[in-house]
Amino acid sequence: MIESRLPDCRLVVIGSNPTEKVLALDSDKIKITGYVSDDELEDYYRSSSRVCIIPLRYGAGVKGKTLEALYHRIPIVSTSVGLEGLEGIGEYVAPADDAQSFAERVTEYYTDSQKAAVIADHYHEYLKEHNSFEAVEKVFRSVFYAIGGQE
Repeated sequence: MIESRLPDCRLVVIGSNPTEKVLALDSDKIKITGYVSDDELEDYYRSSSRVCIIPLRYGAGVKGKTLEALYHRIPIVSTSVGLEGLEGIGEYVAPADDAQSFAERVTEYYTDSQKAAVIADHYHEYLKEHNSFEAVEKVFRSVFYAIGGQE
């Protein structure tokens, strides 16, 4: 669906230990990198990433890839699973859990760079509210004071 709408688009799949099935997808249109260093990952974020897609179907906890995309202000298209563990994220990233809405959102963000930029520019608000030093300190203080009975 995405390929027919974006015939010149190239998908880069980054992640360590891809399965044989994933490696078999490597082609002119799909690049499977396998493991990349932190510096190489930074280069991808800075130079060639227009949309971060997180099509997870299972998993648990906070997804580092989601936080990295928020930090780098790259528009995110994710399933609900890719957003798990991030309190309040729904105000900034709406999940796309079916193939049609996922493809439509990827296409929309890829082709409308102005809209994508506006959406991604709000990500810093989420990070400040939920993942900044001050936000984390507030959570720790509330937990420790609740345990100790003091404030």
